Amino acid sequence: VPVWAGRRGAVSLLGRSWPVGASELTWGVLWYAGVMLLGALGQAEEAAWQSAALRLVLALHTLVWIYLYVMLPSLARTIAVDPDAWRRTITASLSLSAWGGGLLPLGGTLGARPVITLVFGHAFAPAAPVLRILVWALPVLLLVLGAAGITTAVRRGRRTPRLTATAEDEAIVARARDTGDPR
Repeated sequence: VPVWAGRRGAVSLLGRSWPVGASELTWGVLWYAGVMLLGALGQAEEAAWQSAALRLVLALHTLVWIYLYVMLPSLARTIAVDPDAWRRTITASLSLSAWGGGLLPLGGTLGARPVITLVFGHAFAPAAPVLRILVWALPVLLLVLGAAGITTAVRRGRRTPRLTATAEDEAIVARARDTGDPR
């Protein structure tokens, strides 16, 4: 039912979109709850240091979103047309994510103090240990968001409501292809 169909349309739209809104709200609480607690229970300086490190990590997190946003239409289109090209693209993407997911936090750990002081000034140097810890959330985000992007691409590319092949299905297909026997 279209939105412009009146109250029924609005209720239909809200019914389908509330999980996205709830997810975004949860995401915000997850990332900012620590800063809010420090602001309420600690000193303002501690909240500022936490916030500075968090801003840098969320800026890098935005790059992850952009990467997946650009990849999703390509993945959805490719799986429907050329599954082998899709597998090559996924392999290259996961390789990039693995290297980036390892090197980025390593660089953030080793260069936390110079980065913090360059971006925020010497007064924020105590935020470096916080950055050294928070930056390690990025590899997890790369993997989790990458898996979610792959799943979404498969769903859109195949126009089915769920992922059509599990790891076990893939193993059976590979075994049948290699040996001629799916058992």
